[in-house]
Amino acid sequence: MQNVFALYTTETFGWSVADTGEMFSIFWAYRAVMVGGFIPVFSYFVPPEKWWTAMIVSRIALSCDIAGMVLFGFAKLDVLFFAIGVLTAIGATIVVALRGIFSTSVSKQRQGLMLAAVASLEIIETIGGGPLFEAIYSASIKSIASLTFWVAAGMSALALVLTIFL
Repeated sequence: MQNVFALYTTETFGWSVADTGEMFSIFWAYRAVMVGGFIPVFSYFVPPEKWWTAMIVSRIALSCDIAGMVLFGFAKLDVLFFAIGVLTAIGATIVVALRGIFSTSVSKQRQGLMLAAVASLEIIETIGGGPLFEAIYSASIKSIASLTFWVAAGMSALALVLTIFL
């Protein structure tokens, strides 16, 4: 999505390369605070036997991603677009929360295998997500430039529905 963010903000708001770099710096700082601050606090106060609450955290994180992507699609002011990044930073907790859920659902002997499977899924998303969203953006830039964000919201909504079955 980073490539789409850069293209979208340049096309929609006239941002320069420096503006886009600043946006990414702040977005990633938000995410670092969420993962580096929230998760250790969560782990400290919630014992591992009660990590079923990680499912609640993952659903909240997915909901924030959905709301953030929908709002990105409707944002017409660059200040709003920038501020919505705070909301989507909460979504950074999803990966850590899901790892907690998965790790409590397998034996100690299978932890490595489970973490390798999760890492494989993350790699697939990393490799496939960029080209997918870039293709959607390039196909819709003339008609509905924000379609990419709405597709991302739809994919997060599907993930949220799938958490019912975990």
